[in-house]
Amino acid sequence: MVGSRSGTLELLRDFGRVCGEKGWKAAEDGSWVKTDDGYDVIVWSDSFTVPTIRSMVSNRVCSIREDEMWGVRKAKHIAFVATNGFPEELPALFKERPELASRITFFDLQRSERRGRLSRAFRCLEQFLQERLGRRFQAGSLKPRRTTNTPAREGVNSSSIMA
Repeated sequence: MVGSRSGTLELLRDFGRVCGEKGWKAAEDGSWVKTDDGYDVIVWSDSFTVPTIRSMVSNRVCSIREDEMWGVRKAKHIAFVATNGFPEELPALFKERPELASRITFFDLQRSERRGRLSRAFRCLEQFLQERLGRRFQAGSLKPRRTTNTPAREGVNSSSIMA
């Protein structure tokens, strides 16, 4: 697994080079890829908070450096890559605003899970991560699982969990 900031940066740079080989324009640091569809942004961190994710997916605006100039662009798709998992409350965000899920992908490196839709660039990212990290990602949904109305057994709570 990617254990250091320098290891993460190296991995992202390598992914940027892979994208360049496909004819896509990519940031030197691998934080965005420009395909025919628009900009796909990759946000990589140890962890994320729900308010941060909510803000980023609601606005879909990001700062992008191309050559020596910075600009603000609308992200067509956003991938969040977390090394230490995502908040358990995340499904509630997409229950409140299901339209936000259409252009978002989550890669949970801790659990080897991928949730959400894959753009062409993020399909490439998934394959790249599988090859470099030596693991397959299990696909999941952004929707919370339904809770059952069966009575909880003593010592066991029935609650909604991330699908």
